[in-house]
Amino acid sequence: MQTISLNDDQYATFAFGFHDNMKATYKNDDKSLSYFGQPLSAIAEKLHCDTAHLFDDENDQSLWTLKIFPVTTNPNDSFEKTLKLLLSNDPIVTKHHYVSIKEILKRRDIAAIIGYRSNLINCT
Repeated sequence: MQTISLNDDQYATFAFGFHDNMKATYKNDDKSLSYFGQPLSAIAEKLHCDTAHLFDDENDQSLWTLKIFPVTTNPNDSFEKTLKLLLSNDPIVTKHHYVSIKEILKRRDIAAIIGYRSNLINCT
């Protein structure tokens, strides 16, 4: 899991499992792509949406473009909400804007990330 600072003072936390295949593409069945061992239909159900709406790009339906990582204004909330998506079988009650890894990398605030990491180094 890693929390990334985004532009506009927002945060997103992404996580991937050891067996998640970033290159696999979704083929309209639950066997072609899973996230932490969960079929995409289960993820879509948790987020109250259709599986087809989980992707940034209809031509590239992979874990790279899977919009399941909540955007928050607080890094702790971001981490907690992503962890809840992974561990809970219950539907997510609150609505959020969700982003993919692809979008996270486009929107990341590099200056804030470098500042954060510099502070970690200086604390030792």
